[in-house]
Amino acid sequence: MLDGQHKLLQSGNIKVQLSGISYSYDIDSSNSFKRYYTIKKNIDADFSIHVVHGMLLDKKFIEGIPYTLLDDICHTEADITLSGHYHTGFGIKKIFDKYFVNPGSILRISNNISELNRKPAVVLIELVKGQPPSIQLINLKIAKDGELVLDRSVLEKDSMQK
Repeated sequence: MLDGQHKLLQSGNIKVQLSGISYSYDIDSSNSFKRYYTIKKNIDADFSIHVVHGMLLDKKFIEGIPYTLLDDICHTEADITLSGHYHTGFGIKKIFDKYFVNPGSILRISNNISELNRKPAVVLIELVKGQPPSIQLINLKIAKDGELVLDRSVLEKDSMQK
């Protein structure tokens, strides 16, 4: 499947339109956030899921780093938008009966406090015709607590010397 195209998948009596956009350096530029929108929802689809590799966030971020806010794309036709470039994640957000999901990276990527406290997770989506999607984050049981795998001693030592 190429960027911007969709595939109609069927399992039992459920039809799901799946579409996606891969990462590009300008995906979060001010004039290209519409790449986060799904293309028109297929009339035969019970659900539309759009997957995008971009810096989709639920709140403002660091100045100078391009990102796109959920509020900017909340009128998408996708029932569920899955994103992932922001490795800390924002969980599951619902706006206007649309779901936006980023569980965070499956790996912790730094030793900052948010990563120390975060438990890597996966997303389980259950779709039943005529019902809203059931979406849940499932913490990985095998992932150890952050303080057991991340070393902050150098950071803490540096902050004490300042």
